[in-house]
Amino acid sequence: MGARESTARNEAQGSDAQPNYYELLGVEESATADEIKKAFRKLALVHHPDKNQDDVEGATQRFAAIQQAYEVLSDEQERAWYDSHKASLAPEPDADAVFEGVRKGEAPPRARDRGLSVRHLSYFFDAGCWTGFDDSDNGFFTLYRNLFSRLAQEENLISDIEYPPFGYATWRWISSEEPTESARNFYTAWTSFSTMKDFVWMDRYNTVDAPDRRIRRLMEKENKKARDDARKEYNDIVRSLALFIRKRDPRYKSHLAHQAQLSVAQKGSGSHTPKSRQSTPAVYVEQEWQKTGSPAADDGLDWAAADREDPEEWECVACGKTFRSEAAWNSHERSKKHAKEIERLKREMLQDHEELGLEIDDDAGPAEAPPPTPPETGPVSVEDVPDHVSEAESDPKVTPAETETEHKAQDQPDKVEMSKRDKRRLREASRAVQQSPQTCHVCGQPFDSRTKLFTHIRETGHALAVPENDVETKYNKRGKKGRK
Repeated sequence: MGARESTARNEAQGSDAQPNYYELLGVEESATADEIKKAFRKLALVHHPDKNQDDVEGATQRFAAIQQAYEVLSDEQERAWYDSHKASLAPEPDADAVFEGVRKGEAPPRARDRGLSVRHLSYFFDAGCWTGFDDSDNGFFTLYRNLFSRLAQEENLISDIEYPPFGYATWRWISSEEPTESARNFYTAWTSFSTMKDFVWMDRYNTVDAPDRRIRRLMEKENKKARDDARKEYNDIVRSLALFIRKRDPRYKSHLAHQAQLSVAQKGSGSHTPKSRQSTPAVYVEQEWQKTGSPAADDGLDWAAADREDPEEWECVACGKTFRSEAAWNSHERSKKHAKEIERLKREMLQDHEELGLEIDDDAGPAEAPPPTPPETGPVSVEDVPDHVSEAESDPKVTPAETETEHKAQDQPDKVEMSKRDKRRLREASRAVQQSPQTCHVCGQPFDSRTKLFTHIRETGHALAVPENDVETKYNKRGKKGRK
């Protein structure tokens, strides 16, 4: 903010009264820039010192005030700052004056200012500020009806919340005929009151004067804390005032007395807690499914647990290990440790055979199966055919060779699929077998690698020419390929 606003604010804080710029120019707070400009020109022609030769000094002060108001309101940024801090620029009204205005029922000012403060509301906690519980000018209902009407009007300048009125002495606490004339609605709303005022006049620092961003954030934090504290204090005093009034409200007292009479009448007639209607509690009977069985009834469970089959396991006799899954067993079977244990077991078994003098017939082959009996001629009934004989055997048209082939196909077990690792090892072994040693065809000397062989050929000159047959074959293949 510029120097003019800071100067104006300091002067306002030092003086007892700060003029309202809108009232000084005679325009509304929602006036446009053109309306403010026209109002200033009209007032400038009237209060210019050249137009007031009789009172030059007074005209100069009035013209300076009008000019200052126009300079602030004609600038959008300065006008926004003035609107948000207008309440803090103006001094707080005197509490006695505010109390008299509320007692007389004066309307609040149209401009948005701080309104009734905590200091103003504290005057209404005195039980001697009214003369009686009636609707007279100094009565209980007139005073607090005007007070809460003014509070509601101040809130309506900010929000559209409708607060129920305090009412009159003729209102009842709960009215079924006229629900809007129930005093309970008023206390329900105001005992949970929450203001919509922003309390910007409680700011301690002007953030525009901050030298850098860090200081400005600290200022904003302190200002927010001051606003929140003021808002909480204002809400608490309004709610406390509502409770203070309810405690002394004749309508509330009559409601409590009526409730007490009803409770006494119910106790006297015995309708509240009649002993004759109180039924004795039924005896609890335990159901069959809730009863706990005897230990003897569970004797069969131990036998069932003992007879239960164990889960399937895979055991390696050579290594002395057990496995719970087939995948783990397959992985163990491919391990080097397992292969070493198998070799060790074979050696031990061979030693045992030698010590016991047992002979191992490696050349003995499987016993030959007896030749199949030729089928009998003649009709064969279905009853004469055993159950284990297949259709091929019972059919006389099928030859014995076909029957034997079918039996071999049925008796042949499924081939075990090899794993990827076994297949890779098999390929490497076959490749190693197929690879012939690197030898020189002239002298027949073997070499470990082709590099050594080629070095030997270059040094000794042991190079053989390609046979003619091979040359002709290659040439013919090329020719055929070219002709294709």
